[in-house]
Amino acid sequence: MHRTRNIIQDAVFGNIETFSHMEGSYKISGWAVCYDEKDELISPSEIVVMNDEKELTRSVPTINRADIAERFRCKANENHFGFSFSFPFNKTTSYQPFYFYSTLDGNTFFPLNWESCLMGRPLLDYKYSLIKTYMSRTVEEIPLNTVNNHDTMYHDTRYKNSAERYYETGKSAVVAIIHGLLSSNTLLVRDILDIPCGHGRVARHLRKIFPYALIDCCDIDREGVDFCSAHFNARGIYADQDIRKTPFDRKYDLIWIGSMFTHFDEKTTLIWLERLLDLLTPQGIVVATLHGRKNRAWLKEGQYDVFFDEQGKAALEKAWQLSEWGYCDYVETGEETDATGGASTVFLCVHL
Repeated sequence: MHRTRNIIQDAVFGNIETFSHMEGSYKISGWAVCYDEKDELISPSEIVVMNDEKELTRSVPTINRADIAERFRCKANENHFGFSFSFPFNKTTSYQPFYFYSTLDGNTFFPLNWESCLMGRPLLDYKYSLIKTYMSRTVEEIPLNTVNNHDTMYHDTRYKNSAERYYETGKSAVVAIIHGLLSSNTLLVRDILDIPCGHGRVARHLRKIFPYALIDCCDIDREGVDFCSAHFNARGIYADQDIRKTPFDRKYDLIWIGSMFTHFDEKTTLIWLERLLDLLTPQGIVVATLHGRKNRAWLKEGQYDVFFDEQGKAALEKAWQLSEWGYCDYVETGEETDATGGASTVFLCVHL
């Protein structure tokens, strides 16, 4: 199935105006448009309902919607832009992620918006089901053919159980992301940015739990980007040291930032965060890991002595007391950096 998006004002191609359920079925109504071979907006031939990885039903729009024809200056085409139909549901499909599309030829599909239909308890039930659905999809083990030999996070000689730690760290990212989605207005995750992606410690989980999402993997490590693109059905983006020069070309419902701001000073973090916020869809979120108060305590206990000498630890503590943001170079190379933010949580969820 080929899916496309409206590049005009980054809009969707229709709207589900009502979404309700009765005994054994869902009922929806709304309107939709699509492009013909001349790139003109006309009424679609069918409305397609997808659930997870399955097509549930198709229906032909038969309701005259002159308001839609006038709104988009569409070709008349009998003005059949409206639709209203029911389709069955069961325990498997109930409150699972739905995707609605319009199509003209049965091959190219145009996404419809339906977020506004879920309110109150149905919204809570839907989001609760997402936790169970997503967590049931996490990677159960790491296939060796999807591990890069240069992935230092997997082959970490500092830990005896580096492979197990690699898996658990990736899964913890999923937990943070789900918490972020639950506390936000984001219902559908169609576009994802994983930055920095490395060699896919988190991307492998993102692909599993969001099978239909369009995922961009971005990093200054081009080998890592190429690896993620090849193994996790993602699009690769080569990052520039200056994020303002990195070639992003679309908006995202979810931006995952794992262990990047922990290596930036406050000024650099704010520059990057400002740019990434500009890349969000209206209800999109950023979920980012930060070092917080727990890490500050560990620093005092000596758990980071391998990275910082006494002078460095003193500098971090002083900076934190002044602005709740500490930063200094690692003692080993002088190149890697670390930051201790003032947040008490391990992730930051930004709503727009």
